[in-house]
Amino acid sequence: MKHLIVFCCALLVALSSLAQSRKSNSSSAVVPFTVKTVAFSDSSRYADVSVKADWPEGSTAVANAVRVYLKAQMDTVMKYQIVVDGDAGTPAASFPGNIVDGDAVTRFYSRQLFDSLTFRNKSMEDITSAEVPYVSNVTMRLTYKGSRFVTYEVEAYTFQGGAHGSTVRYGVSFDRKTGNRLKALKPSQTARRLQPLLRRGVVSYFASSGQPVRERDLKKMLFINDSLIPLPAYSPYFTRRGVHFVYQQYEIAPYAAGIIEFTIPYSKLK
Repeated sequence: MKHLIVFCCALLVALSSLAQSRKSNSSSAVVPFTVKTVAFSDSSRYADVSVKADWPEGSTAVANAVRVYLKAQMDTVMKYQIVVDGDAGTPAASFPGNIVDGDAVTRFYSRQLFDSLTFRNKSMEDITSAEVPYVSNVTMRLTYKGSRFVTYEVEAYTFQGGAHGSTVRYGVSFDRKTGNRLKALKPSQTARRLQPLLRRGVVSYFASSGQPVRERDLKKMLFINDSLIPLPAYSPYFTRRGVHFVYQQYEIAPYAAGIIEFTIPYSKLK
């Protein structure tokens, strides 16, 4: 009888530990995040347009947050590239349907872009003879999916005549559990405090593009005051290797320098 009681107690302890383990594993389970790549494009002698996105599936908080964000980016693209019925003061339409349907979202914005660029190029035909199409390419891609966060990069290229086109590229990270947008830098990590890392990052960018540059040369190469490199206009974001910094064309350097970008390892930012 005594042995039976000891055995039953041991069994209860084991079952209790198993239940706690399952509860712990359940609460710490990684929130699923899957995407479907959606794309729509159209081209003619007047316009060449494409919109491509890794559209989140499911109804988790992070999937909903990313969909809202991606739609907002398309609304921003429309704001700066669209002319509606020849009136630059008329705002472009925002997608009115259910944003769960990524195919419908990309098709809607692609058609607006195509119609607007076609109208604009045709209106200039007497001057330019519409020799080349106006271009707008938008890509919104999932670049990193970790257990704690997911990161997207948005890139928008446009050409509407002139010597060259223009590209904007930036990124954002989302908490995989809550869907909240994450800040990659602490308030204390200002441009002045990060200056040594920023300078080395810019030097590494030029080196990777075949331009060996010394830190002391940066003041002559960049649009900076008092030799201080500012933080980028678009917030840095998380990647697998560290925090990624992106400076847009003309932000801190001439157009020929391209989009200056580099990654600072997490260990350097502690």
